[in-house]
Amino acid sequence: MELFLQTALSFPTAIYSFLLCVAVIYWLVVAAGLLEVDLLDVEADSMMEGSGQTEGLAGLLYKLKLDGVPVTLVLTLLFFFAWFACYFIELWLLRHLPLGILRYPLGLVIIAGALVLAAPLRGNLPAATAAVSQSRGGQQQIGIGPGGRGAQRPCYCHSW
Repeated sequence: MELFLQTALSFPTAIYSFLLCVAVIYWLVVAAGLLEVDLLDVEADSMMEGSGQTEGLAGLLYKLKLDGVPVTLVLTLLFFFAWFACYFIELWLLRHLPLGILRYPLGLVIIAGALVLAAPLRGNLPAATAAVSQSRGGQQQIGIGPGGRGAQRPCYCHSW
């Protein structure tokens, strides 16, 4: 356990450890019902209808076919896979090299490399979630709303 904590809290991995902790806290707050799942979502479909081109995050999500997936889910999976890659690079490679001051520039390269490595890994997982959400019509009865009826919210969950 000591080796795990030492590796997870060392420089290159610590950045993704922090981002992953923020994501876990966000999902706990969502599970408690204090925030919506689609807090950071960008509607790429509505932007595509108007000018024919999208820019920024909406365009990127549309190009990657992730426009029906919550941005928070995409970011959480991206942070997880990048943390995983960075953790094992630190565990198997960096800790055994006598880098000295070069550890920080190399750590920045590893942070960027882990992000690039994580992007294709998380690509298919949110798309599968969006397919499940769209096959259900995007709505599911959850919770108890005003008048004793279930509140209508978008469903971004699996059927299992």
